[in-house]
Amino acid sequence: NILLFTSRENKFDRDDIRLIGSIVTKEGIVLLYDAKEKKGNAYTLCLGGVLLDPENPSRLVRRMNAPLWRNDVNFEKDSGCTPLGVISHKDSIYIFWANENYSIVVCLNDLKSITHIFKPNGLHLKKHKKNPIMKPPEKRSEKNSWKHEAIFNPAALYDDGKFHILYRAIGSD
Repeated sequence: NILLFTSRENKFDRDDIRLIGSIVTKEGIVLLYDAKEKKGNAYTLCLGGVLLDPENPSRLVRRMNAPLWRNDVNFEKDSGCTPLGVISHKDSIYIFWANENYSIVVCLNDLKSITHIFKPNGLHLKKHKKNPIMKPPEKRSEKNSWKHEAIFNPAALYDDGKFHILYRAIGSD
C-alpha cells in the first residue's frame, strides 16, 4: 500500500478528509476529496483535489492549497454529510453529498475550473511588452477625471478564460 496524501496542518484540509471520486483529464487523474473545517461546534465542508500522474497513478503531481469550494451551510454533527461520488458530463462536474434529511448537489459548471489549476507548470503570467498597461491619462477630460491623478492597487481576476483587472484610482471627482 502507498500513502498518496493525508490531511495537512494549517490548511483547509487539516482535519478529516474523505475521497469523493476521480475523473480523468488531459492533465492527469484528478482525485476529489472533501474536508471538514471545524469552526467552534460546527463543520464547514470544503472540496479539495490532487492531481496524479496518468502514467503512474501512485505519483502525486500537484495538490491544491485552497479549496475549490466551501459550502454556506454549517453541519452541526460530525457525521452530518457523506460524500456519494462525482460525475463528469460534457464540460461539467457534478459532485454529490447526502445526509439524513436532504442531498446536496454541487455543480462546477466548467471542467476547466478544476483542471487549469493542475497544468504541469501552473498558471503563469507574462509581463506585457507595453508596460505600464495602465497609467493616469495624460490629458484630463470629463470622461477620465476620476482617474487622472493616480492608478494603483491592481488585482487580476481569471474567469471564463479571460483576465480582468480591477484597480483603484484618484482624480478630482
